[in-house]
Amino acid sequence: MESLKRLYRKPMFQIALIGLVAFADPGLYNTITGMGGAGGINPTVSANGNVALYACGMFSSLFIAPFCYQHLGNVSIFIGGLSYPLYTGSILCYKHTQNGAFVIAAGAILGLGAQMLWIGQGAIMTGYPLESEKGTAIALFWVIFNMGSFIGGMVSFGINFYTTGSVVTDSTYIVFIVLMVICTCLALFIIPRYKMIRTDGSPVAIAHETKLTPKTILIDLLETARLAIRTPKLLAMIPMFFVSNFVYSYQFDAVNGALFNIRTRGLNNALYWGCQMIGSVLLSRLLDSSKIGRRKRTVIAAFIVFIFFNAVWIGGLFSQLQYGIYNAALPADQLLDLTSGPHYGAELVLYMCFGFADSMWQTLIYYLIGTLSNDPTTLARCTGILKLTQCAGALAGWRIDATHVRWLNFLIACWVLVIVAFPGMLWVAWTTEDVTGYDKEIQDAKEHNIQEFISDKEDFKDQAV
Repeated sequence: MESLKRLYRKPMFQIALIGLVAFADPGLYNTITGMGGAGGINPTVSANGNVALYACGMFSSLFIAPFCYQHLGNVSIFIGGLSYPLYTGSILCYKHTQNGAFVIAAGAILGLGAQMLWIGQGAIMTGYPLESEKGTAIALFWVIFNMGSFIGGMVSFGINFYTTGSVVTDSTYIVFIVLMVICTCLALFIIPRYKMIRTDGSPVAIAHETKLTPKTILIDLLETARLAIRTPKLLAMIPMFFVSNFVYSYQFDAVNGALFNIRTRGLNNALYWGCQMIGSVLLSRLLDSSKIGRRKRTVIAAFIVFIFFNAVWIGGLFSQLQYGIYNAALPADQLLDLTSGPHYGAELVLYMCFGFADSMWQTLIYYLIGTLSNDPTTLARCTGILKLTQCAGALAGWRIDATHVRWLNFLIACWVLVIVAFPGMLWVAWTTEDVTGYDKEIQDAKEHNIQEFISDKEDFKDQAV
């Protein structure tokens, strides 16, 4: 029993727990959105629901989620996770009632809740492990998270195997909703950061816990703005953050949703997210390599990611020009099926490469953020800025999708944004320090009177004596 308690208190076990929450919530959500048109409902309604989602997500990531995590901890992750089954239920409802307003309203609620989950996840994943373990921690989370999308894709493929149409069956949505509710409850078992100890014996949280009041919310908001302004590396990564979620609507609707029938989309999804797991693991092996200095390996990773991304978008351009579809899917009788031979095989490889490239891009983002600090409070604020920018990118991407812009132009926009993001990415990688350390963070803590926490412990010891 004592060994189980020690295992439970290990940072990697806690990261696995938050991974299991993401396994069902964003993991299965990604399965649904990855099939294009949220599984076959009206693509415009789905896109507008995503616009509402990311518009509210921008607000939540700056004004709500960081403060909820700071003051509510893992409870905020639980509350946010419940928004995923609600949104999935709204899609099932639309299938039978054509109630688009419910989908959009549920999308807005998901925008608020998802950021509560993701900001808590970012703080835990980058703040709980040691610096030498951060790449491994990111990969561990990414594998468990994307395993949800992989299994969800296989479940969808199995349930819809005898369906050659373009709409997901009710049973798919029902299974997903049940799994989402069950795994969301796991968030309640995550150990609060102020009780966590890293494997080297150092405490995870150096910040003193404060009560949630209008004054503390205002102070936290000002601290987040101050962090953004005074951290040039964070500002340099803004284009990288933006494009990371901008490209999804093109990949999901203009590729998977436009070229394949419903059962084949499920298989494609499973393989797309399976490649996400592989990409994250491979890049993390490089990022945590003890044979190369941290700055050197981070620069190498940045070049690998950039080169591979460009290669994938070149393949996407050839695919776009080959099929000649500009802002609508192929006719139903021409949609590719898994029995379509070489044509399907080539497009499947391209779609898998999209997933592989995305996982490396996302892994590098979190790793670079993890090089900025080791304090979960600071990292939660950094993740808030990340999610704010990612929501802006996703909002722009889904809005473009909803207005039926020519997909060739959309592809070019995605590619240009990748190129624009590279200089900032490379500069941050190039200036990465071999050890972030705690000296500056402890000094900042003292400036904010957090040394009271230390004096409280000393008083307690004196009383004990």
